Amino acid sequence: MMPRIKRGYILIIVAAFLTIASLAAWVVVGLGCGEILQTRNRNDTVSAYYAAVAGAEFLYARLKSVEGQIVSWPQTLAETDVRTLPSGGTTVGTVSAVANTVAANIFGIASEGVVNGRRATVVVKYGMDNPFTNGYPLGSAGSMTLTGNRWLIFRSWVRAEGPIASGGSITSNNYVQVSGATLPNQPFAPPSFWYKWDSASSQWISKLVGDTDGNGIYLTDVNHDGKVTIEDAGGDEDMENIFALDNTYSSDSEINDKDAFYTYYTHELNEKENLQIGEGQSNHYNGNQNFGPSSIASGTRAIFVDGETDILFNNTQWWAAASNHTIISMGDITILQPTNGVNDTLTLISYGDIATGGLNVFGGINGNLVVYSHGDFDAFYGGSSNGTIFADGTMNIDTVYPVPFLLNRNLNKGTVDWANPANWPLGLPPNYNRITLSFSILNEITGYKPRMQRK
Repeated sequence: MMPRIKRGYILIIVAAFLTIASLAAWVVVGLGCGEILQTRNRNDTVSAYYAAVAGAEFLYARLKSVEGQIVSWPQTLAETDVRTLPSGGTTVGTVSAVANTVAANIFGIASEGVVNGRRATVVVKYGMDNPFTNGYPLGSAGSMTLTGNRWLIFRSWVRAEGPIASGGSITSNNYVQVSGATLPNQPFAPPSFWYKWDSASSQWISKLVGDTDGNGIYLTDVNHDGKVTIEDAGGDEDMENIFALDNTYSSDSEINDKDAFYTYYTHELNEKENLQIGEGQSNHYNGNQNFGPSSIASGTRAIFVDGETDILFNNTQWWAAASNHTIISMGDITILQPTNGVNDTLTLISYGDIATGGLNVFGGINGNLVVYSHGDFDAFYGGSSNGTIFADGTMNIDTVYPVPFLLNRNLNKGTVDWANPANWPLGLPPNYNRITLSFSILNEITGYKPRMQRK
């Protein structure tokens, strides 16, 4: 029989071993559970990341499906901006994504995945062409000629953002760069000025051609000579009075588009906007006029010149404050280096021709330049502008001399969205040729590689 003292030692040793075994088991179980939890958390985080990636890809696919259409920002993954992640009949998480513009010609998709409380976010950036509603950057009902120049290694470039469009041919040389479509032989209709403002309905209403005053009574071309003159009254005094009322611009002694142009600005638009450009008013000028910096009172929204207009801006803003200014002329407009501030819009409207020249290094348009010429448009030497230029006649843009930088001519599309009529420049003809460009995504083929960032 084992002595009592030995049995006591054995019990102590067994108890110690059991304690050590229990502690070891507890440690093993604890480590195992911790590893399981860490693995689960890691798996949930990875799952959340892939859910975020899937959300970004889903939204990208949806945007591709609307490519070629006008889209508004931001674009969300779904109407609720959230999609649930089911697993075994239960919801384990969600994914949400939104696309928005982040810089010029770049949009980003930010997508967040959540799985069992674990979150992961990815951001993918893509190149894009912005939806754009404005006038054609360059447009003409007649033919268009764009000419850059070279002598030895020296070049002066014409660079234009498309689409450039013409009702006739478009001719250019090797020193012209157009980023966008070049569209010759388009069916352009010149803007019409046979409109009157109806204050009761707050709308522009078209007038019958020849009914300049819009009273519904007018003469027709009885003599069939292609114009309405006093001879069409046939000597009838009442008919002659009707002719006198409709022949608003009487210097040419016939009723034509010139009467409509004159009446539209000096009567219809003048009364609607209170511009003071009607005959005898402060912003109406008779005869040929020369204007320069500070020659027009600060805050003047528009001037009307019944004659030729010569404008010398000479790289000086007319006013320090941001402004939208419109110059309307019955004759030709000549402007040396038009300049304005970054928030300004300078609008030139002429029943005659418009010509501009300048030196790019000395100034340019920082805001927007809007040009409508009932005749031709000519631009020589260098200059920069954002906006839209349209001529019912021909268009000729020529850098003349191959002086790098100094005589480059850069013509960019406008920076103001005209989708809202409130943004239209003052005095823009009612049916000025406008264009809407639709949303498109750039890809590696077009020179842009998507960039993914994990957050």
